[in-house]
Amino acid sequence: MKIGTVAELLNTSVQTIRFYENSGLIDSRRTDGGTRYYEEEDIERIKVIQTLSSLNIPHKQLKLLANTRLASKTGNEASRSVSNQFGEILGTLNDLKTIIDGSIKDIKKADYFVQQCFGCKKSPRRKICSHCEVTDNIDKHKIINLVWDQL
Repeated sequence: MKIGTVAELLNTSVQTIRFYENSGLIDSRRTDGGTRYYEEEDIERIKVIQTLSSLNIPHKQLKLLANTRLASKTGNEASRSVSNQFGEILGTLNDLKTIIDGSIKDIKKADYFVQQCFGCKKSPRRKICSHCEVTDNIDKHKIINLVWDQL
């Protein structure tokens, strides 16, 4: 598959795929005319890169992981290094999970709060709403700081 087709399939840009290649995350094959082409295994590798990147795994860590086996002298060395890197990634993902779980909880509570205002005919302004009993616990919802108008 040509690079443009892969980019479209994976909802990314040709430049991103070239970046992955130039930074050593993927290799492309070339036709006799020099055109890059990718096979299914390359596409799956790019999907993993995209997923881990979207989860805030640093590019440097992805590059290290992608090249560990080739840089290792023995299977033992490679497997131990990869296992350590997996541990670091799991730590990052567990930290992210904690943040996500907290955000989900906050949004659910804030949504319940917001639903208490269904049917309200008053202007949704802080000065007006501050007199309403619904807003008594407004400070308990972090996301409301984004929604609520500033002073």
